[in-house]
Amino acid sequence: MRKVLIQSSMVAFILVSCNPRPVENQQEIIKEIESREIRRVTKASIMEEALNQGDLISEIAQQTLSKTLVSAIQKGGILEAVEKCKVSAYPLIDSLSTAYQADIRRVSLKLRNPNNAPDSVERDVLEAYEYARQNSLELVPNVEEISKDVILYTKPIMVTNPVCLSCHGKLNQEILIKNYETIHSLYPADSAIGYSMGDLRGMWSIHFLKKHLVNAVH
Repeated sequence: MRKVLIQSSMVAFILVSCNPRPVENQQEIIKEIESREIRRVTKASIMEEALNQGDLISEIAQQTLSKTLVSAIQKGGILEAVEKCKVSAYPLIDSLSTAYQADIRRVSLKLRNPNNAPDSVERDVLEAYEYARQNSLELVPNVEEISKDVILYTKPIMVTNPVCLSCHGKLNQEILIKNYETIHSLYPADSAIGYSMGDLRGMWSIHFLKKHLVNAVH
């Protein structure tokens, strides 16, 4: 700290020498420079920022999509909700991706939309979440550094609302055959059925560039 103060005083002296000002102003300059704290952005603060931003983004996205689907069901039933989900999800995620300068995805081990297929890292995390669920362990958001430039945030998506089973439950039980015919017409390779309450449906996967997180750290 003493070294920093000496260097600060030297800077102040040089500035004052080049631009003579009244003594009281010179002292104010020295005090101002010495009082400034040198902010050090640590790895821990970057990871914390990723966790905070990830929690916020996933919460906004999940609540918005849920409200959209509930509204669609009330308006036109399950079939309208399926259509609405297909049309609404990506514009929402794209807008959040732009706003937060992040790559936002929903991924799953049992796909409805093939665009939601996990990469190798995401698959490992999904399998870890599924292991935790099967062993009654707590499933919580996670952040990890996957390269020198990228931080990955993940958060499990659980089946917590019985309404979800109308599209993702068991065929001919929660899912009516006529409804599944529509689902299958939209997603011919669908495998996202057979779920029960409390199952792991998938997860939010958000890739942050580390440089954007550094700029956001206060």
